[in-house]
Amino acid sequence: TGRLPLDQVLSTIDTVDIYIQPSLQEGLPRSVIEAMSKGCPCLGARTAGIPELIQKECVFERKSRVSIYKAIINVLDKNKLKKFAEQNFLNAKQYEDKVLDERRKAYFEKIAHDINVGH
Repeated sequence: TGRLPLDQVLSTIDTVDIYIQPSLQEGLPRSVIEAMSKGCPCLGARTAGIPELIQKECVFERKSRVSIYKAIINVLDKNKLKKFAEQNFLNAKQYEDKVLDERRKAYFEKIAHDINVGH
């Protein structure tokens, strides 16, 4: 589909049962957080920040079709999918703009305080 505006990304996520992020390179994978914010169970490669965001059993080895397959099969249980969806929805709240803004503000205030104390 190419690039989509955020509202279309989020409405597309509403149509999927599982979001899979097989990245070979990432920073903080915003697309995983977006899927989590919609209560979508997520699977992802052991790449950069992905394992920090999702459940351990939802992480697969990079470049491994077998590992991706096993991760999918492992989560294809209605109760597990529900549990992951609920956890992801709650965890995504840590990355809302207002929460991140507060964390950034506190960080910069600490730096300013440390600089002032150091002089």
